[in-house]
Amino acid sequence: MHTIRYIHHLILFAAFLAILSTSCKKELENINYDQKAIPDGPYLGGLMLSSMEKNILIINPAWQYQLQQNLNADIYSGYMATASAFAADINNTNYFMMDGWNGFISSVPFTVMNNWLIVRGITQKKFPELNAINTILKIIAFHRVADVHGPMPYLKYGDGNDVPFDGLDQMYYSFFSELTAATHVLDSIVIKNDANTLHNWEAYDVSSYAGDFKKWIKLSNTLRLRLAIRIAGVDAARAKTEAESAVNNTYGVLSDTEGPFTISCATPALNPLYTLNSVWGDCSLGAPVESYLKGYKDPRLAKFALPATDTDVAGEFKGIRNGIETPNSQLYRGYSHCAIGQNDGLIVMTAAEAYFLKAEGVLNGWNMGSGATAMSLYNAGIAASFKQWGTGDATAYLADNTSTAAPWVDTKKASNSVLAGDPNLSTITIQWNDADANDKKLERIITQKWIAMFPEGEEAWTEFRRTGYPKQFPVLINSSGGEIPNGKFIRRIPYPTSITSSSPVQSKAAISKYFNGHDGSYSPLWWMGATPKN
Repeated sequence: MHTIRYIHHLILFAAFLAILSTSCKKELENINYDQKAIPDGPYLGGLMLSSMEKNILIINPAWQYQLQQNLNADIYSGYMATASAFAADINNTNYFMMDGWNGFISSVPFTVMNNWLIVRGITQKKFPELNAINTILKIIAFHRVADVHGPMPYLKYGDGNDVPFDGLDQMYYSFFSELTAATHVLDSIVIKNDANTLHNWEAYDVSSYAGDFKKWIKLSNTLRLRLAIRIAGVDAARAKTEAESAVNNTYGVLSDTEGPFTISCATPALNPLYTLNSVWGDCSLGAPVESYLKGYKDPRLAKFALPATDTDVAGEFKGIRNGIETPNSQLYRGYSHCAIGQNDGLIVMTAAEAYFLKAEGVLNGWNMGSGATAMSLYNAGIAASFKQWGTGDATAYLADNTSTAAPWVDTKKASNSVLAGDPNLSTITIQWNDADANDKKLERIITQKWIAMFPEGEEAWTEFRRTGYPKQFPVLINSSGGEIPNGKFIRRIPYPTSITSSSPVQSKAAISKYFNGHDGSYSPLWWMGATPKN
């Protein structure tokens, strides 16, 4: 039955490629339009708002989310794995780049860009608050795809045919300026009118922040802080300026009061991760999640995963290691799947992340608020995550200075196991220790941040590539053809044909300028610096 369903997906996918080929050309080459012909009014603005939110991560159909993020970032982050032997077990999961799959990574954010372009002209003057929120959404969507592929058309997107690809530095500096302007607009409206909601558009805001201006301001500031931390290794001065401005804004960044920023998955648009896990069985818990949370005796494990049904480990929480041989799609299918509810919102950003970002900022010597210390922020991040997942008080967990990641045992093939003493098995403990060196403190922050961001694999993978933390298990079957050295990890996904064929001149120029002519999956991105961590 699974094979039949997968073939059905391939048929749908093949049919969609014809549409995608046309739409990508329109996206990259032909965005000119007559803004005077766009109908005015809040109804259009509301439709564009909800459309942009639903296209940050595609909600429906689930197979598009599977290709957009699940069969790349969700797996490369260590959060998830698949028991399904897609494409004869030679695919993205073991570093053979599936061009047809990877075209969906950029097609969805380009939809967000197009929606933003459509309403930008009428919202800038008449509905500045909606324009500000749409700008925040655009950056949320586009920084994700830029952090996957690298340079993309951005600054002149919509100005004509075959616009140049901008470097990540150019895009990030633009992100900062745009977020600053958007936050200023929302700030001024709240101060001037004491207006806290999106008024005519609040019914269209399908996020957990439901048109609340103050929450959107904090989201914008947190996004700005996230991006500042990202570039700290390549532009420390600009990173410090942006981070401190974001944190010390009137409303600051997210806290556990606001909770996570999620996109609604109301019936019938089920959460795609629920479909992949509980309906299709394609998606399973990643081995690193089992290892860390089982070793830490972390109560969040029971919130993240379903008990295994495999007779070897029935009732336990058991993840799958990525990059191992999967001779058939049933061998590991009884291991744990992720515990995602059918109407759970798709998590885009957590409040816990904001605390961990500030904790790292303190390590960098930045002003992250009066009296803020790395320890207090680190502890607050864990407490916020416990609150989010409803796992009670975190005091005992924070005091644990002995527990480490547990060995991972493959009950099907012992040689796949990661046992005690393996250099890929982390030894970092939980309790904060101010006497530790900064790198060890960073490992502790990022490890807990990685746990807290589950199941949002895009940001988790990006932070792993930036810092090298938390320690992960390298693939054992490396199908990259020598592109990625054995024991190392993928750094980016090359441009798919949907991009290179739609913009051949500019994509070739970008590959030459930014990747020394080699569009490879081990080519580092700008924010990785001169000596990438992985």
